[in-house]
Amino acid sequence: MVTAPGVDVDDALALAGALEATCTHPVAVALTEHAAARVAFWPAVYDVTVHDGRGVTGETGARSALVGNPAALAERGVAVPTEIAGAVLDAAAHDHTAVVLAWDGVARAVFVLADTVRAGSAAAVARLRGWASSRSCSPATATRSRTPSRRRSGSTR
Repeated sequence: MVTAPGVDVDDALALAGALEATCTHPVAVALTEHAAARVAFWPAVYDVTVHDGRGVTGETGARSALVGNPAALAERGVAVPTEIAGAVLDAAAHDHTAVVLAWDGVARAVFVLADTVRAGSAAAVARLRGWASSRSCSPATATRSRTPSRRRSGSTR
């Protein structure tokens, strides 16, 4: 986690946790769990809006906040300090996910998430590739339509 100068890490975690707790996206769940393990409480949020694939906005008593991906900040014209921009670029360079917290129009913190490859994943992918290559289907050989057909019944509806 990287914060802008003067931003308290626990305050940033509390606000991000409060917003992300309203979501079921795996990244939101991971960030919420991390925040819950570190901070004792977080502020109440209201007027929460989930922006599918982008992030979450909401209000606390003192702040208008956004937690989301860098594109969400750009869409809303959020100012991004050098420290935050650098952390986002570094995360992308390492194939990690950057989740940015902003309030009152300024990005204040970046949370960097990475997925750990599980033991056995490579073998599972190899098995799936072997399975898929042993079966082939092309539009010319397919016997089932991808869209369900409608059958007419004798009704007049």
